[in-house]
Amino acid sequence: MPNFAGILMHAATLRILSIYFLQGLDPEEIIPSIDDLQQICRTCQALRQFSCAFPPTPLAVGAISSNWCEFARTIAMLPHLITLQITTWPEGQQNHWGEENMTCIEALARRVFQEAESSALSRSNTHSLLRLVGFGPCDVPDQSWDCDIQMTFIRWTQKAPGADAAPIERVSRHTWMAEEPESEVLERFINFHIQEFSDLGEDIRQTRLQQGMKAIQGTGC
Repeated sequence: MPNFAGILMHAATLRILSIYFLQGLDPEEIIPSIDDLQQICRTCQALRQFSCAFPPTPLAVGAISSNWCEFARTIAMLPHLITLQITTWPEGQQNHWGEENMTCIEALARRVFQEAESSALSRSNTHSLLRLVGFGPCDVPDQSWDCDIQMTFIRWTQKAPGADAAPIERVSRHTWMAEEPESEVLERFINFHIQEFSDLGEDIRQTRLQQGMKAIQGTGC
């Protein structure tokens, strides 16, 4: 694991932070420890955009792992966070994104928004600033680099008549770029992974491709 001392030195002025690291040629992204994450979130209170890997959790509504939930609660400590990028997908075994699997991903996004709202209300009796929660990418770009390598959800700022809360829905890349200026961490992550995939040797590229296919597989809800 890297030493986060350099990050913490800039805590007072840090606004965007993306944590992404591998070990050697292993395609599995290394997940920060909960202690490291808590230290970052307690110290870097000015963060407005954040990206990191989350622990494994089943791709099933109502079956979110305790470690995944703890990460969501910890990140909810960031009072100014607007955009969160979760770089890892939940676990599953189907070979396509079906409607049920997308519903499961949406449930995870809603859990993050709920944790952020609860934390904001208890901290200062105000609403959370969190607007975007992204998942992925899956490292399986097609020949035109046009595939769906992220799944991003927005919390709209306006409530529908009679609704208790503003709606949350999945949106396209074009929409989240237009609706939320403070979303560079999502764009940078897409660009980084497309370039990284292009530069890999054939053997490593095939390993990553197989890993990506496993990452986007789902069991249904």
